[in-house]
Amino acid sequence: FDGGNNYTGPSIPSIEVRYGEKIYDKLPSIDEAGYLLGGWYDQNGNLIDENYVAEGPVDLEADLVEGDTYYNVVYYAQNLDGVSYSVAKTVQVPAKTDADVTADTTYAIEGFAFDASHSGNVLSGKIPATGTLVLTVYYKRLSYNYTVKHWKQNDQGTYDFAEDEVLTDLYGKTVTAVAKDYDGYFLNNAESGTVLADNSLVLNVYYDLTPPEEFTVTFYDMGVVQDTVQVVANGTVPVADFPAIDGG
Repeated sequence: FDGGNNYTGPSIPSIEVRYGEKIYDKLPSIDEAGYLLGGWYDQNGNLIDENYVAEGPVDLEADLVEGDTYYNVVYYAQNLDGVSYSVAKTVQVPAKTDADVTADTTYAIEGFAFDASHSGNVLSGKIPATGTLVLTVYYKRLSYNYTVKHWKQNDQGTYDFAEDEVLTDLYGKTVTAVAKDYDGYFLNNAESGTVLADNSLVLNVYYDLTPPEEFTVTFYDMGVVQDTVQVVANGTVPVADFPAIDGG
């Protein structure tokens, strides 16, 4: 850990974590007169948040910001119903009393974008001498593409690609592929999945060959059943299998 240019305190000991482990809750808190901790950043400039995971040795530097208090920015994300909102993130930002501050509307939330038209936005304010300033920022849910692929069964029992289509729906929504009508086929399975922000969702729909309809042909001799044979619709009765009928 490096306290940064504004830090004059003692050295900060390293910590050990497992590969792939989240480290946000293990970050140290440091004090410096006239400054507040704005966060820790890795050597690539990435803020260490609750989703950051360790993938090897990393050097972290503190962002000490002049200030004597904090204000909160609460980010709301639109729910799938398109009407209600839920808190997606609350960010604590250092500041000085009486300072005019503005919320960051470029904060990245996957699958969402800042909605400048929302009446609930409170994007700026003055830091009070007592109490805490809270700014609110509303984000709308975005739509993304997903692909549906249709597969038809062949005579060998495997499946051949028939066609695909690109559809659009809201991020995070669970969608189920809609089957098409193919003459001579019936639906075997249609997959479901969640719409992703990278447009990578692929749903497969499988169709099996419709079995031919069968009929029973019964041979009679003077009202007595002599034999029966199975034939398929639009098929031919196998003449060679006709039983011999006395006097017929």
